Amino acid sequence: MSMLNNLNELNHRKAPRAGIKRRRFLQGGFAALAGLSLPEVFDQTSYAARLGKQPSKLKIVDIERQTVRLPFRAAPQRAMDREIPHWRWAELVKVTLSGGVEGVGEGLLYYSWGVTSDEKVNYAIGRNAAELLWNDDLGAALQMALFDAVGKAGDVPAHRLLGNQLYETTPLSWWNIDMPTKDMLSECQAAQRLGYKAYKTKGRPWYDLWDQTETCAAAMPEDFKIDMDFNETLLTAKQAIPILKWMDQFPQIDIYESPIPQADALGNAEITKAVRAGVSLHYGTPPAKVVIKLDVCDGFVIGGGATRLMTQAHVAETADMRFWLQLVGTGVTAAFSLHFGAVCKAATWPAVNCHQLYV
Repeated sequence: MSMLNNLNELNHRKAPRAGIKRRRFLQGGFAALAGLSLPEVFDQTSYAARLGKQPSKLKIVDIERQTVRLPFRAAPQRAMDREIPHWRWAELVKVTLSGGVEGVGEGLLYYSWGVTSDEKVNYAIGRNAAELLWNDDLGAALQMALFDAVGKAGDVPAHRLLGNQLYETTPLSWWNIDMPTKDMLSECQAAQRLGYKAYKTKGRPWYDLWDQTETCAAAMPEDFKIDMDFNETLLTAKQAIPILKWMDQFPQIDIYESPIPQADALGNAEITKAVRAGVSLHYGTPPAKVVIKLDVCDGFVIGGGATRLMTQAHVAETADMRFWLQLVGTGVTAAFSLHFGAVCKAATWPAVNCHQLYV
């Protein structure tokens, strides 16, 4: 106690002798800095004032939109014309900021998590682009263009606006809708020639799944992976498991997507436990907490706007579950998807962007 009392007494005696109170010291310090003619950044008054008065270079001054009709490659066209010919139509959006920077985005008009409306374009004009980045209501094309523009304005890649970069490269899959065995094989071979290691397609009851699987597995190396999306057409776990276990014998077969209705949590959990290949479901059905609790699947299909996508990605990472990114469009969308892949730790399954459909 005596030591503390002595220290307090010493501090009390010393305080008046300091001579300069904190406020006077700061005032004198800044005055001295001003007298030294240092750069403006050290001058508290003028720097703060000028910074506050600077016009924003991120104000959206113009949004241009252009509808385009995209040609399919020959093999995909034969299949797409039969089922989803409207995937030809896309909209390009160019955003111009007050600082002169331009950003580009795009979205398919008839298959998208959100099409940009006239109302949202009018809402965005005149606002700060950085303020709107995470507004999924803007639609795919406009939100993408804003990330592109703000990244350019800040001289950083778009992925730095999304998070910390974890990967230098991210996996990417070649995609086709269901097609006859001959076309499926030619597309697998085309993918491999261009350096792809993964191919995703549809498993459908109107094609010979056994012939498709055997033919493509026989022609492709074991490290080339084929993923099948059944869109719930195998109906029940009892019906699905024998088919999937037969496919399991081929090392090229890697992932089964939505083999039976996703809402059948127990049925999907039974399949996941029974088969070798991974089982994926679109995030949301069943709810993620149910999927995690019951081991309903091995991983997710995740897409949508930036806010929704990153929220779901963090849940997958926390649950130690993998996913693939599914943002569908042309090469513009594929490039944007790669930026998400760079920052999402659990995005280790090959992304599906479908841009290989187009010429």
